[in-house]
Amino acid sequence: MGEAMRPPINMAIVIDRSTSMKGARMDQVRSATLAILEDLLPSDSVAIIAFSDHAEVIVSPEQSKDISTARARLGLLQASGGTEIGQGLQLGLEQLTQQTNPGGINHLILLTDGRTYGDDDLCLSLADEAAEAKIAINCVGIGSDWSDRLLDDMASRTGGSVIFLSTCLLYT
Repeated sequence: MGEAMRPPINMAIVIDRSTSMKGARMDQVRSATLAILEDLLPSDSVAIIAFSDHAEVIVSPEQSKDISTARARLGLLQASGGTEIGQGLQLGLEQLTQQTNPGGINHLILLTDGRTYGDDDLCLSLADEAAEAKIAINCVGIGSDWSDRLLDDMASRTGGSVIFLSTCLLYT
């Protein structure tokens, strides 16, 4: 009864697909994302966005309801390009505001292994916009090179949290 009684979740999972995410890090992110999708209810809405120096929706809210489709779409992710977190945040927030449920839980999960290049101010401005819209940003730093100061600042402005992920169990 507890799970079915919780408010619907409206989520954007924003994945860093820059060159440094090649190999095991991308596999970890795919596995973690699929684990999140498997725990959702039919009333939940999730968009998955991938970013490097540009961002795109790789799994729409409709596609995320079918795990096999989501797994196939995530499998097509290729690591390339630089890291511009602001690109991913902006598209993630756009997706969230299109699906916002006033009685639901709205949040963005950012998975990144790096530092953003030249758009720290944009990231903080987007975090302020998210806070105004009552959207929490939860950040997952992967590996050891991510910018803990920036991620901490974005999360704290929105009531979100930051975790460090050195390794991740792979879900198949």
